[in-house]
Amino acid sequence: MENYLIRNNLENLMEKTKKKGLDLALILIVTILSLNFISAVGCEGSGFRGEFAPGEDFKIGTTCPTCDFINYTVTDPKGDLIIQNQQGQENGSKFYYLHFNNTENYEWGTYFIDGNSNLDFPVALCFKINGGGNTLSISEVIVYTILLILLIIGITVLSYIAIETPFNNEKQKTRDGTVVTKVTKSKYVKLMSIWIAYGLLLWFIVVLTGLTNNYITFEPLRILMTRTDLFLRILGKGLSVAMVWLIFFNMWKDIVLNKEILRNGKAFLNDIT
Repeated sequence: MENYLIRNNLENLMEKTKKKGLDLALILIVTILSLNFISAVGCEGSGFRGEFAPGEDFKIGTTCPTCDFINYTVTDPKGDLIIQNQQGQENGSKFYYLHFNNTENYEWGTYFIDGNSNLDFPVALCFKINGGGNTLSISEVIVYTILLILLIIGITVLSYIAIETPFNNEKQKTRDGTVVTKVTKSKYVKLMSIWIAYGLLLWFIVVLTGLTNNYITFEPLRILMTRTDLFLRILGKGLSVAMVWLIFFNMWKDIVLNKEILRNGKAFLNDIT
């Protein structure tokens, strides 16, 4: 009867989860796409020269067949000058460029480059610095959305199973004390559900941390996600040790109880404590 109720409640939970799945998918898609929007503001069009990771070596410039030189001025995401009126190098094919090779400490965000030549040829370029050196494509957004939804569903279902599944063996009170009349295996379902649900939660946090560290410029949020990830990893190691111990301890206890039940039809709890 108890197993039937758990199955029935689980079916109801799955039905509710399906109904909310579309709303959840829409929220996640909008959220992940907003990462691209935040990254893309103010740096698109013909002047856009790409996205790069901190520490990456790259060249930014433009071709001007009739120019003798182009001087560049670069502003960082805060609007501060980092390069002022510096003459671009020419590669022999009238491509005038700036070489960026010490970008380890560059802030995340959009960098704007203005240039002027001897012909008053105006130059307006821009590039971006972010953790991954790229922008999420629509297909990547869909993959991440599906993955996160599956992880949320898995965590929800396993958490429900862990909460609703009984842990104790079947017991009966007698005048001589409480006795165990049947050893149940549901405790192992409960323990494994907790263990796997935590693993899925950790996976969920790892994915979010990766997205945050690669595509979000808000430093406090990146720090928060990184520290949360680290904390949950450390906690997970302790949980794994505890789960292994609990599983083997309960297996030993159940073996002792089963032997006693086979001999006497019941087992007193005092027999193993």
